[in-house]
Amino acid sequence: MVKALVILALTVAIFGTGAYFTYELYIRPERALRTEKQLGPPPLPPDPSIAEFAACSETRKKGGRAEGRAALISFLDRFPHSPKVDEARDLLGQINADLFFSPVPAPEKQTYIVAKGDVLNRVAMRTHSTPELIFRANNLTRDILRIGQTLVVAPADFAAIISLREKRLTLYNSKRFFKQYHILALPVREAAATAPVTKRTGKVVSKLATDSAGNRVTFHDKGYPEATHEISLSIPGHSIYSVVPDAKDKDEKPVVRTGIGLAPEDVEEIAVLLKKNDPVTIE
Repeated sequence: MVKALVILALTVAIFGTGAYFTYELYIRPERALRTEKQLGPPPLPPDPSIAEFAACSETRKKGGRAEGRAALISFLDRFPHSPKVDEARDLLGQINADLFFSPVPAPEKQTYIVAKGDVLNRVAMRTHSTPELIFRANNLTRDILRIGQTLVVAPADFAAIISLREKRLTLYNSKRFFKQYHILALPVREAAATAPVTKRTGKVVSKLATDSAGNRVTFHDKGYPEATHEISLSIPGHSIYSVVPDAKDKDEKPVVRTGIGLAPEDVEEIAVLLKKNDPVTIE
């Protein structure tokens, strides 16, 4: 009897241990894996850049344009791959333009005192700016300067990069991001192209502004901001022009033209910033 009990105990111990290890090694992991599949992948941790961008927007509202600009520059440096990058660049570009086109002092601006014999063109050459920019930024109503007049001048060392794939024109000032503009129309041949675009470099050749009657106007004319603007480039078959409705078309479809088409207000702004011989890249 005792011998039988011992044999029974040994049998239970041997088979029980085997069953335990079988469960731990095979059955339990299989059940855990099945449960994990049923639950699906775990939620991704929240993207910290989303909250950071919201904080930048709040800084701009409470602290003003200069503080908002500093916060957005820092955001783009720290989160170059954030889903909010494009939105941040749009906002930063708007702040840059607002500061540029105002007499408000900024670190990158300089003060210029008008001397005898100064005219806008001469001041622009001396300060590496454009007559249009000086005129606009200082809220001038005529192009005649007074001796002793104080002007706030921002340097204009611009370069334009046109991305056909992203349909975006980006301006850089002194090699730093300034503002991006969304392209509305591309040359028909390039808009339909599927092969990679060959990088081309050129420069600004000339700028033209015409009123509704087709007459040429200059930056100190009253109708200049509302004029139709076009920027000619040295890259064959390309210019930067305003996409405007065709007055003869009842459906108000844009006029089909060659070149890079943008909103009229964007082309007018770019025409103020760019000067002859500024570099342009199409990629």
